[in-house]
Amino acid sequence: MFRAVDAGKIEGLEFITLREIPAAAGGHAGIEERVRFFGPDLSAKEGDNGITLRMASVSPTEIIFDNAKTDGFVKHMTISRQSEDEFSTHIEVVDAAGKTGFIDAKWKREK
Repeated sequence: MFRAVDAGKIEGLEFITLREIPAAAGGHAGIEERVRFFGPDLSAKEGDNGITLRMASVSPTEIIFDNAKTDGFVKHMTISRQSEDEFSTHIEVVDAAGKTGFIDAKWKREK
């Protein structure tokens, strides 16, 4: 779960699930990440069908996901492990005008 907060006020929520998917006809089994977006009152964002990413590759320090929809806003997401308690994400997005942008975040586990 991710919570966007501005000046102490919740602006929105993301719920993220990872699951193993079986092989479809002609496809491969693998890991899928699904993301859904909600308002601060947990109302679904209108017109939001979420994002479905499928794992494209994995190594001991990096996982790459590609969008299951070729026309999706999010194109790729790379998760890189810096240490046992830290990782970063690099997300490539393309807007309706075709302009590419990136969302980068660093994550640290609190104990």
